[in-house]
Amino acid sequence: MNLKGIVAAGALLLLLPVVALAQDDLSADIAESSRGCLLHHCPPPPPKMDGHYYGELVDRHFGKIPVEIIPAQGSPSGLKIFGSWTDNQGDDGPIKGLERPKGIGGTFGLKLFISGPEGLLKCRAVLNGAWSPIQAGSWVKNMAGVYSWKGCHQGDGGTFSATTDPNPE
Repeated sequence: MNLKGIVAAGALLLLLPVVALAQDDLSADIAESSRGCLLHHCPPPPPKMDGHYYGELVDRHFGKIPVEIIPAQGSPSGLKIFGSWTDNQGDDGPIKGLERPKGIGGTFGLKLFISGPEGLLKCRAVLNGAWSPIQAGSWVKNMAGVYSWKGCHQGDGGTFSATTDPNPE
């Protein structure tokens, strides 16, 4: 083998690891792009409204009712919400609904079912509102919106607001 052949063979050996690394990077990029990522820049996961919220329903008929609402993500997609709620009147029950993430927060629709002595009653509060962290990256989240009673033989409703901060000022 002449000098040109030795230099060419050496250059080829030097390039093989680079080509293999480039192929590995390309494979990773392809795998990530199939998950919605491109060139190692994956979009952040959708925000979640789960937490332990303290607040109040302001009912047009009953006035202010302190409540605790504890939503949790109930599906792999994170869009279905399950959980529980309670108030200071002795009412409590399960919740279920849907979350629609948008930006750093989102909107939601929740049904707060009332448990009775013989199981779940048809009476429920239907909440529609929005939630968001008080600032980007904060663990403290706020929710607010309107609600109406369904299946309770009354047409009252009102507004609600709650926060995950147990000691709001």
